[in-house]
Amino acid sequence: MQTVYLIILLILITLPKPAMAVLPPDLIVSVGAQVGQFFAFISLFFVGMFGGLVYLVRNKLTTLAPYSKYIWPTLAFLLGLLISSVYHNAQIDNDRNYLNYLEILDNRIDKVIRNQLSEYQSIEAVATTSQEAWSDMTDQKLFRSDTILLFGEVENDPFYLEIDMNRKQTANGDYLHYYFIEGTVSGQEVSGYQSSQSSSSIPQVGAYIKQMDKLRFSDLSTREEYLGTVTVEDVEVSFKVTDLIGDFITKNTPDYTRYQSVGQAVVAYGEKEYVVQAMVEGIHSNDFSESIFFNGSTQIKADTYQFALWDEANNFYLIDQSEVYTNSPKYKSHTWLLMKSHETGLTKKVLSPT
Repeated sequence: MQTVYLIILLILITLPKPAMAVLPPDLIVSVGAQVGQFFAFISLFFVGMFGGLVYLVRNKLTTLAPYSKYIWPTLAFLLGLLISSVYHNAQIDNDRNYLNYLEILDNRIDKVIRNQLSEYQSIEAVATTSQEAWSDMTDQKLFRSDTILLFGEVENDPFYLEIDMNRKQTANGDYLHYYFIEGTVSGQEVSGYQSSQSSSSIPQVGAYIKQMDKLRFSDLSTREEYLGTVTVEDVEVSFKVTDLIGDFITKNTPDYTRYQSVGQAVVAYGEKEYVVQAMVEGIHSNDFSESIFFNGSTQIKADTYQFALWDEANNFYLIDQSEVYTNSPKYKSHTWLLMKSHETGLTKKVLSPT
């Protein structure tokens, strides 16, 4: 009988105990790749131990012969319970260590992102109307254009404002400025035209445009912002366009570069501020006679449509379609489709020449 107690005691001693130690993350990964071999070794060990116990019982416990039909099932059950317990506890520890590893990794990544974001946001935009900010031009036949589109819903009324600022260099080196403004503000349609002559390509204040600043960032990235104030039909609207990073390039030659940026704007009028959607399109050319105001451009017959849309999730879409009826190698029929996801910032663009 004492021998039976010794066997049971031996089994109880060898039962696994929960381990509280947490392995280092890099060791967890290497051990995890060998879990199968580990449990195969453990199983082989206990099978050998079981064989030794069988030999011991057969030779030393003859007094238990009347109870042998109960001993073997009991030993088999205890061995199965032992193996199952080892596997179960090992699996729990492995899962716990893996979760700890993921938590450590997530904290490290989050720390890196917070540090980089803090540095990124600490860079201030510089408000300037210098030659550098507006890419002033010193050669002849140069052209610059900035179009700002603001769109949204303000107190259940649609809000829409488009400011198109064009600067074309003349033969004497000066710039002809001509601006178009149109939209709907507080249910009222507004429109205006402003023109002037200047020695600089920087947008000029006048009857409608009261302020227009472009903000660049000192990290030399593509980020930019616009600060402006316009007055149309006795309505003064101030705005700040942010989150512009140059999302799309639809022309990329020196004589015709064209890009679109999508962001948001804070609009102020009537002593209130509102957040609306924004798109800015920029064009610049070092020789407008090649691709913009080329010979025969005024004789081209074409229908051109451009639609800028935002859905309920604030995803941006732009459809730019031109149907050209005149045979011109420098301007052909085409359709541009642009899309930007508000949630992820991912962009897609498709050109379909026709």
